[in-house]
Amino acid sequence: MKTNRRLIRTVSLLAFLLIPIPLLPSGDSLRAFVYFDRGSSTLESILHDNARELESFVSSIRFVGKRVPCHPRHIRIISGSSVEGNPALNERLSWQRAIQIRSYLQERLSFPDSLFVLSSRGEDWDGLYRLVVDSDLPCRGEILTVLNEIMGEADRGDMTKEKLKSQLMMLHEGRVWHYMLRHFMPELRRGIIVCEFEEAQPAHSPTIQIREGKTQEGASPIREFVGAVPDTVIPPRGGMHSGIPENTHGHCRMALKSNLLYDIALVPNIGLEYALGRGWSVGCGWQYAWWKNDRRHDYWRVYGGELEIRKYFGAHVAEKAFAGHHAGLYLQALTYDFELGGPGYLSRFSYGGGFEYGYSLSLHRQLRLDFSIGIGCLSGRYEQYTPADSHYVWERTGMHYWFGPTRAGISLLWLPGNGCRKSRKGGVL
Repeated sequence: MKTNRRLIRTVSLLAFLLIPIPLLPSGDSLRAFVYFDRGSSTLESILHDNARELESFVSSIRFVGKRVPCHPRHIRIISGSSVEGNPALNERLSWQRAIQIRSYLQERLSFPDSLFVLSSRGEDWDGLYRLVVDSDLPCRGEILTVLNEIMGEADRGDMTKEKLKSQLMMLHEGRVWHYMLRHFMPELRRGIIVCEFEEAQPAHSPTIQIREGKTQEGASPIREFVGAVPDTVIPPRGGMHSGIPENTHGHCRMALKSNLLYDIALVPNIGLEYALGRGWSVGCGWQYAWWKNDRRHDYWRVYGGELEIRKYFGAHVAEKAFAGHHAGLYLQALTYDFELGGPGYLSRFSYGGGFEYGYSLSLHRQLRLDFSIGIGCLSGRYEQYTPADSHYVWERTGMHYWFGPTRAGISLLWLPGNGCRKSRKGGVL
């Protein structure tokens, strides 16, 4: 009888631990990404992962409200459109999408209008620019030149901008434009939802205000409507609209990784990388191999660790974690004992450091393949010995100092969670 009770308690505990519970991410904010069909402001549950994304977002807010002593400070909705079609219609469509997302959340969460902040980017030329930068199109340079001219003429008038847009559409007999229509424009039809939390305080009466400011040098101001935004609102026509919050790559701030080159060399290893924001990250790694065959005098032993700091570069850094070109500094320390039937080399402690450069390729929204090379120095004391029957003869002790490649990696990174997307790089039609 006692055995049955103990079994029931054990099974119940395991079931409780295995139930997925949404957690409040670091930074006290939750994010979700919603996609729209061409020319539509209707939320389609079957499009991309809209149904699962919205359900997870709503469930997480409800969970936080019940379990954590805090409440939403505001919910920011950033919407926009892709760049094909009429600019005025796209501008209106951008706001309609923001209003549609707000209506959905109000229906599910019963939040007042004053909690929502709506922002419009209009036609998302910035997002298209980032997609082209991250692509492998052979004529990428020509496209970026035209896009730079279009974004530079954003405040000069629609006629000049439309003329440059026609030039882009005719580039390489229209093949470039048709490729972007198929592969890039769907990625621009996106809305970003960011819910920020604060500690619970007495409720304040709702207010309605309009804030206007610039997001970056040369960009047109974003108009944010805090509070009620009528469904018939027609925002002022203007140029480029920005306003993507930093770290829109979802909840992914951590990556687990393993160097495949070390694995091939029979040196098991594991690493951890943590995103600090603005493209910076810190990481650590550990390797441990302890193989031996005393009868054949084979020893393959090494263990040690590394610390590193990285900076990722590129226009997509704020959109996609742990991807793109990167450079950094690293420190390493290790001990080893290598012998393959002949002279052996044993080091009690070696240390070094250097400069690394690499590129991290996005394979999937939760997978990266990172290529890196490190140049630096490695120094330490070692002992040389020779096997003789059942014992080992010490030969000499020396110091080694090496300057050159001290680190190489082809690492597989896994980003836990479901908030990281592969190529959701920028905007939203």
